[in-house]
Amino acid sequence: TGPGSRHERVTRELQDGTHSARVTQYSRMIAVALVGPLELAPEYVDAVCLYASLHDIGEIDVSDRILNKPGRLDPEQWDVIRDHPLRGRTMVDDLLAGPGGEDVAYPEVLRSIVELHHEALDGHGYPHGLRAESIPLEARIVTVADVFDALTSKRVYKPPMPMEKCFSIIREEAGKAFDPALVGHFLAAEKDIRTMYETYAEKENLIKPSKPIFIAD
Repeated sequence: TGPGSRHERVTRELQDGTHSARVTQYSRMIAVALVGPLELAPEYVDAVCLYASLHDIGEIDVSDRILNKPGRLDPEQWDVIRDHPLRGRTMVDDLLAGPGGEDVAYPEVLRSIVELHHEALDGHGYPHGLRAESIPLEARIVTVADVFDALTSKRVYKPPMPMEKCFSIIREEAGKAFDPALVGHFLAAEKDIRTMYETYAEKENLIKPSKPIFIAD
């Protein structure tokens, strides 16, 4: 299928809920928990919550044949998948350089979420192999949210994992793939996470990204 159909598919996912919206909600749980401890600016938290939904925008430029492959990817296909954060960064840069781009709040937050959400604390992530705090906070937040949702979700190549197993993996990877402080805040919201999963993930109901929590009417 051509780029038009891929654009429609990814745009539809960004709009109708599913993976991107759940990642937004999980990222929100972590970011809000950090407001007090890290004295985060409310506007920064809003930016993280808004831009988390765009983390996989680079997949617009990846073939459906690869994204929907039911079996294991070959090395060449895996290289294409690993390149989607850089493709996304290029798209974001083009967007920001265009009309109205100067009005986008916290553009570096958008750039880092899109480009760096597959980096790992221990340097084994991609596309750059960054380590620890060289990975911006917003990318570290979305990484936890993204991986958890991928584990709990049905994919063409796998069934969803049991919730207990998913929480166990997140816990075990603290200090390896994930920032342990962020994992702590995420696991502290386990009850809310389970509620969201039971309400939306299993039934595949619509999840609209909610209004940024610090923006007044």
